[in-house]
Parts: sequence; structure tokens; C-alpha cells
Amino acid sequence: RGGHLTWDLASRRPDRFAALAPMIGGPRLNPGQAQNNLRYVENLSPIPIRDLQGAQDDPRLVANLRIAFERLRDAGARDAKLIEFEALGHGFEFGAVNWVEWLSGVRRDPRPERVVLRAARAGEGRAFWCEILAYDTSKVREEPALRFPAEEWEPLDETARRAKVQRLLDDSTARLDARRTAPGRIEIETLHVKKLRLLLDDAMCDDKGQVEVTWNGKVYRRTP
Repeated sequence: RGGHLTWDLASRRPDRFAALAPMIGGPRLNPGQAQNNLRYVENLSPIPIRDLQGAQDDPRLVANLRIAFERLRDAGARDAKLIEFEALGHGFEFGAVNWVEWLSGVRRDPRPERVVLRAARAGEGRAFWCEILAYDTSKVREEPALRFPAEEWEPLDETARRAKVQRLLDDSTARLDARRTAPGRIEIETLHVKKLRLLLDDAMCDDKGQVEVTWNGKVYRRTP
């Protein structure tokens, strides 16, 4: 299950990795088993990815991967590539990527100018220099109740049902988007976040060692 684990671990801890190379595996949409990590894929938008996958493999896996890369493109990912092999099932061709050339050019940035984090589980609110300390628990659920009226659910095909479940999961996920706009200036937009912490060093403050944070339109001035 190494491919699945690569997606799961990295989407929950995006600040730990310089690049990802999952092969045969993807993010999951598996309600009821705490495996719903498609909701976290946006976290990986800055990270280079090469995913090798046989197109004739489990159709649910392939569908999840295609959705994941659509989400990455929508999030502005610049170096995330799904490489499918039309004639293969649970397999891939390792030589499809020049691994030495690609991996020699990637670097983990410990202090990016922008941090985007989606999270729903307690203890998983940290990425780079931002940390969500408290969610709005009336909104955020790792495992929200999946109950839909029969008249809404039964007419839907599998694709529409998956999309409906995914929307519910997305709505049950906290989101933080933080940007360093100038020395000592940070702008933050959040959804379903009640409390957060910034982990700053001297270079992220102004020449007086102070910082001005605008969080959802409200300005806070602090001396760390």
C-alpha cells in the first residue's frame, strides 16, 4: 500500500517533503473508514509530483487520481504530473521518468511565502510556519454523517454520488491560506478556524522585530 500511504502521509504533512513519487496508489474517497484524504489534496499544490499508474487498474483508484490532479491544477500546481499507461493494469513503466534529472532539481522550502492547509483531524493543523490550533467544531468533521434524502440520492449515478459525498467532506474541512506580502506583513484567510499560531523567525518580521497580521480582514500587531 505504499502508493496510498505516500498520498496520505504527504497530504496530511505537506511541509515534510521536497517531492512525491507514488506508484500504483492514490488519495482515497472511502466514507466511514477515515480514509477521505481527497479533501486534503490542495495541500500538495506546491510539491513536485510524478505519479505512475496503469489506466486499466481499479477504476475507483484511477478515478480518484484523475480527480486529485484536476484539483491540483485548480490549486495552481506547477509540477504535478499523472503518467498513465493505457495498456497496463496494476503496473507501470519505471523508466517513464528521468528520476536523476527530476529529483536533483527539487528542493524543500522550509519558509514558503504562501501556506495553504486543509485539515479536519485534531493534531494535523500544522504546515510550515502556520498551525491551526482550534477548529470550528460545529462545522469541521473528519467523518461527517453521510445521510441524504432518498429522492436526492437514488437518481444519481456513481460519479454524481462520489461528487456529492466529496462536497460534503470539503464543507466539513477547515482551510487556511496565509501569505507573507512584505517583511513583517502577513495576510491570512481561513474557513472554520477559531484559533491559529504563526511560527516566525527574525527574517519574517520587520526591521523592528514586529509583525502585522491581517486575519479575515481584522488587523493584529504583535511583537513575537
